[in-house]
Amino acid sequence: MSRRRMIVALIFLIHILNMFYAYNYFRIMEHEMDIARDNLEVEVQRRHDVLFNAVTAVEEYRDVERRLIDHFCAERGSIGAAGYRNTDEKITALLLRLNVLYEKYPGLRSQDSHELLMNIISASGRRVSEARGEFNRKTLYYNLSIKKFPRKIAAWVMGFHEEEFFHAGRGADMVPVVKAPGYTVPGKKGI
Repeated sequence: MSRRRMIVALIFLIHILNMFYAYNYFRIMEHEMDIARDNLEVEVQRRHDVLFNAVTAVEEYRDVERRLIDHFCAERGSIGAAGYRNTDEKITALLLRLNVLYEKYPGLRSQDSHELLMNIISASGRRVSEARGEFNRKTLYYNLSIKKFPRKIAAWVMGFHEEEFFHAGRGADMVPVVKAPGYTVPGKKGI
């Protein structure tokens, strides 16, 4: 074999090895992008589940608190209407039930649960935002790697194509409103 043929064979071997390297590199980047996409989907689903459960818990706390206040008001009203007969017994019974409720739910305050809901909404939004950013970063690196020469040729030969970035859906620029029944914003007729 002549020296010239040996050089050509060596160059050809280097190109073949480079194609294997490029193929493996593109597959690793695709895999990282798929993981980032899956993480984004998990965070979106988690946000949906957590928000649904948190809003349900806040509504239940608020309903219990409202029933408790209504019951106290009704008992207080009956004291004035019926005189002071059996008032002591009714108040004692009511305080016992209140004490049992307090022991069962020591942190029962709807204001605290609303604050917790706001923290959950904020944290969930932050986690989804971070997952979207990570997915778009991985997509950017992948797209740049298949566009650079000489890998562009290898990507074209092996059928690798540019991937789409995550784009926010229609109405994403609007601030979502969490509506709580019975809550009104000062200066507005109701939400």
